[in-house]
Amino acid sequence: MKLRQLRIDGFGKFNNKIIDIDSKNQLIFGDNEAGKSSVYQFIRTILFGFPKKREMLRDFTPINGAIYGGQLIFENSIHGEVVCLLYT
Repeated sequence: MKLRQLRIDGFGKFNNKIIDIDSKNQLIFGDNEAGKSSVYQFIRTILFGFPKKREMLRDFTPINGAIYGGQLIFENSIHGEVVCLLYT
C-alpha cells in the first residue's frame, strides 16, 4: 500500500490543502515553522485517531474555523484506491 495524497481540510495552519506524494521516496523539508511536524501529526491523527487534549503536546485546532480533519488516499494493488478519513 502506497500513500498517494493528503487532503487536509483543517489541521493547524493548513486549510483546504492537498499534498500529492510521489511514488518514489518522499522527503518533506522546509524552514522552521513551515509545517513539517504538522504534516506528520496529521498523518498520525488520521491513522490512529485524535489524541485526548491532555495527551497533546501541541494544539492543531484549525485556524480560521475550518472543519477539523481530512483524508489520506492510498493506492493498493488489490483494492485500488483506499481512503482513510477522519473529521470531528
